[in-house]
Amino acid sequence: MARVIKFLSLQKPELSYEVAIRGEKADGTVEELRKQITKLCRLFPSEDILESSINIKEDIAGVNLSLDKLESFIITLNTKPDLNVFKRAQNLASHLFHRINRIDASTSPQMLEALEVSIGHFQSLTEELGEFKFADNEPQP
Repeated sequence: MARVIKFLSLQKPELSYEVAIRGEKADGTVEELRKQITKLCRLFPSEDILESSINIKEDIAGVNLSLDKLESFIITLNTKPDLNVFKRAQNLASHLFHRINRIDASTSPQMLEALEVSIGHFQSLTEELGEFKFADNEPQP
């Protein structure tokens, strides 16, 4: 399954990461970051970026913040199914998939353990997200 990221629906921390791993300074407003990533993603598609240039500890912390957002989306979907929330959750999961796969924590046992915990949490959340089914264009828990 293709993991396409709709960059324009990401929030500032995720946009900043996406701009930074493409080698540019990630400063500015959300709108400025969206303009930057729109240009950069054509030059550097997510699938072509195999390694993260971000500090491992900082990268894992960013993953965990995004995992918290994904979990929040799933909690919302469990209480009130909403197609827009579902699509945002799917998009965030795609961003996380690429981000997690770029982290090489093999040089630090402590960071490797932290990454493995994050991966487990990600797998659990995406499994739960995958349980939502559609009927009349609305996700159902």
